[in-house]
Amino acid sequence: MTRVAGSQTAIVLAGGRSSRMGRPKMALKIGAHSLLAHTTMALLSCCREVLIIAAPTDAADGVEEALAELRHLPAIRILHDTDAYQGPLPGIMTGLSEARGALAFVAAGDTPFLAPALISGLLKELENDPQTHALIPRVAHCLQPLTAVYRTEPMAAHFRNALADGESSPRRSLRGARVREIPEENICRWDPSLNSFLNINDDRDFARARGLETQLRASWAED
Repeated sequence: MTRVAGSQTAIVLAGGRSSRMGRPKMALKIGAHSLLAHTTMALLSCCREVLIIAAPTDAADGVEEALAELRHLPAIRILHDTDAYQGPLPGIMTGLSEARGALAFVAAGDTPFLAPALISGLLKELENDPQTHALIPRVAHCLQPLTAVYRTEPMAAHFRNALADGESSPRRSLRGARVREIPEENICRWDPSLNSFLNINDDRDFARARGLETQLRASWAED
């Protein structure tokens, strides 16, 4: 894979089981758009291509339905996991391996309030730090490797080795990599609300997100 200098890829993890939701969640709508469409549109505002990592073709994950309004866009490619429901690490590695950009922003598909300012800010910071291979936010005292930026070539190799060693945790797999943590106070420069890190795991989260979207829409109307 030839990487394009100055080009940036987005990798969206959308192949999960949705076990806590009890039904495929990517096509669930908040306002006019699906969860996955919200995430994808935010990433398209900052990245040249978006790779959607979906479940194997025989698994019902709701991705095709969720992307119905965006499937005509050539910047979007859907890639499928080889094995279903093995966690996010294989999907991250696949996306980094297939990315055309030298840098990649990784996001979960159920983050409907992902802020473009956060995406562009983290990408720019990694671009300006050539000695670092990944920038990982730390929010609420936890590393957030599923809302983070990576150098595609070195981190694809790193994660491939981690998987070969039997590792499955994105957080533990960062050991030994050239990673820099971004503290919460710095993240707030780009997303003061930290809503970029709100993901939808169950019906309670979904109800909260729909309420938040209504509040945001009302505040935009007032502005």
